[in-house]
Amino acid sequence: MPDKESQRAKISRAQILRLSQLGADKQAWDMFRVAGWDERSGPDALTLRGRLIKDGARRANAPAQQALFLAAADSYAEAARLAASTYALVNAATLAYLGGDETTARRRAEQLIKMLDSGRHNPDTDYWLAATRAEALLLLRRSEEARASFADAVSKAPEAWEDHAITLRQFVLLLERMGQDPSWLDAYRPAPCLFFSGFMRLANHDAARNAITAALDAIRPGIGYGALAAGADILIAEALLARGAGLHIVLPCDPELFREASVRAAGADWANRFDNLLAGADVLEVIANPPQLTRAAIELADGVAMGLALSRARILSTRAVRLSILPHGESERELDRRWSIAGGATVVVECQSSANVSVPATDEGQPPSALLAIRGGPPVGETFSTLGLVSSNNTGISCYQFDRWEDALHAALALPEGVAVGVDFNVVASPGDLEELTAFALAAAEAAPRGAFYASKAAGMCAQLSGLTACLVGEIRTAYGVEEVYALLKENSSDDEVTQSGG
Repeated sequence: MPDKESQRAKISRAQILRLSQLGADKQAWDMFRVAGWDERSGPDALTLRGRLIKDGARRANAPAQQALFLAAADSYAEAARLAASTYALVNAATLAYLGGDETTARRRAEQLIKMLDSGRHNPDTDYWLAATRAEALLLLRRSEEARASFADAVSKAPEAWEDHAITLRQFVLLLERMGQDPSWLDAYRPAPCLFFSGFMRLANHDAARNAITAALDAIRPGIGYGALAAGADILIAEALLARGAGLHIVLPCDPELFREASVRAAGADWANRFDNLLAGADVLEVIANPPQLTRAAIELADGVAMGLALSRARILSTRAVRLSILPHGESERELDRRWSIAGGATVVVECQSSANVSVPATDEGQPPSALLAIRGGPPVGETFSTLGLVSSNNTGISCYQFDRWEDALHAALALPEGVAVGVDFNVVASPGDLEELTAFALAAAEAAPRGAFYASKAAGMCAQLSGLTACLVGEIRTAYGVEEVYALLKENSSDDEVTQSGG
């Protein structure tokens, strides 16, 4: 058995914070104690203690929440006293307000203003010092001064979008609690993140281009996520690059296979435009490797692209918008309707289709298989219909196969608390594909803390269409390579800080 000191050496502050963010409160506090933080009384220990209490407060029921916010506030306040930390003091002030003690919140906010004016405080970036002043002014209900201070903060770091997003979420929370209108903050939000999709059989390219341009003029996206089929997809992508927006291409198969099936078949000119767009894109992402293009692979890639747009919009605290180009009278897919579940806005543009445009047929194909691995829980087959148990190892992890990723997610969410879960899904074209998915799911379940839900990138992005949030937590290595791993959360808590970033 490892001794206490060797256990402490293996536990980092970041690991403890990540467990807390994932909602694994017991494990986070256990590691807090094993690492010896409970024996310390310095500023770092106090801010870490305050953060764990704060994260727990946000998940607590209303009767307990205020007391926990106040306990977290006191821990931060003591850290601020010891270290002259603006970060700790603004936490202490805001958490006191959220705990219902506005008198203490105002007193601490006034102390914070004096600390900032004196210059006698721990160093921080120009952005965070000005944003912290703005937060203190909000707590003092000095609204015009708060607006001016936040404008000053943004001017000092105009492209620090993720820092801005943390502040925006915090200010919206405070203003809504105060009964004030937060709409003035919209001017500071970055441009929306766009998911786009269309169809190939356009009857009038000029009319479609004009309609797409008008839609993009109204949306004003900063980046677009989607595929590059001939027709509407390519028209949208060209318009995005022409207006200086980013372009993140998500393809359902190898680019050459996609080019042959969904681009070249419509004409050589489309193939040249496809090549130019690939060269001009910021990112090219290939989701699957089927031997032929299938409808199942296309829908999986669309689901991933949707999730990427939703995830980026959440991180930046901006809007996610779906632009869908449809033939007149055609209804949307079930996948498209899921977008609204995740809170995205939708713009639909109907265009005339032509029966004279040749579009290659795509088989439905095998639906993406989902592999759900569980550690420390009951067999899922007792409650949910699966394709069977595909693997079980000597560490107590069992892996089940589903033919619908939605069923795998529902099964995972129905498991009792304390179960570690790993999930992956993709198009399965060969036994080797299934083995690769199984390997990731097993490794994810083994790496996940008790009570956490780890997923591959494809699973994490698509899961957001079921109302979950995907948060990148690191990488997992299997015999098939290294792959990103995401934690799936039932609420938007992983990236929403109660105050400015830090411990």
